[in-house]
Amino acid sequence: MVREFIDFAQVFNFRDCGGFETNDNHHIAHRKLYRSDNLAALTDADVTKYQELGIRTIIDLRPAPEIEDWGGPAPKWAAENWINSALRNPAWLDEDYSPEAGHVSYLVARYRELLAASGAELVATIRAIANPSAAPVVVHCLGGRDRTGIVIAFILDLLGVPDQDILSDYQMTEQAHARRQAWLIAADPDYINTDPDYVTKTPSDVIETVLDGVRAEYGSVLGYLKNSGFTDEDLAQLKRTYLES
Repeated sequence: MVREFIDFAQVFNFRDCGGFETNDNHHIAHRKLYRSDNLAALTDADVTKYQELGIRTIIDLRPAPEIEDWGGPAPKWAAENWINSALRNPAWLDEDYSPEAGHVSYLVARYRELLAASGAELVATIRAIANPSAAPVVVHCLGGRDRTGIVIAFILDLLGVPDQDILSDYQMTEQAHARRQAWLIAADPDYINTDPDYVTKTPSDVIETVLDGVRAEYGSVLGYLKNSGFTDEDLAQLKRTYLES
């Protein structure tokens, strides 16, 4: 299945999570669950196209100081409900990066830190997404890769999407970063990208290693979430909200 970005003027990683086929021959409904990078970058030029999506709820995974530093929340016209469901994301330090170990190792370590600190927050986030009155929902953080990537990977897993599709969806953010870089260069031909590899690269090995680690320790993504209070009824509600025959 070909996955495509939904184009906005300065938002580069916006896409529909619908269309995936599950292991039990259901499909994730289109136009009900979206993922994105920073929605504060939406402009007045985006209003008509964005509102055609009918998004009812925005779930912003960033803490308040980060929201303030990066343009504030999404515009008020972007959704009737805005939920700040911040994950506990320990600071990323350049000195923790080793070129010898590489960017995959660095990203896996950062994701494992998030999972160790954010079990309850992930449960609350997925419950908010599962609420049928919330949909259509868009989930976002800053770049739409790390926090959003984990949330969406977990949801796809819970809904029964095969790993190969989860990995492919995660890896698409590398294309989104390239789209943003092209926009920056077009705006300023003298722009030079100084981002390290762990920012510019989004290899599927990262989310694959993280999922394998969760399954090894907890038996499944569901097992990890149940350790923080997620229930079988929460899972059933998620499926009722997003799966179709």
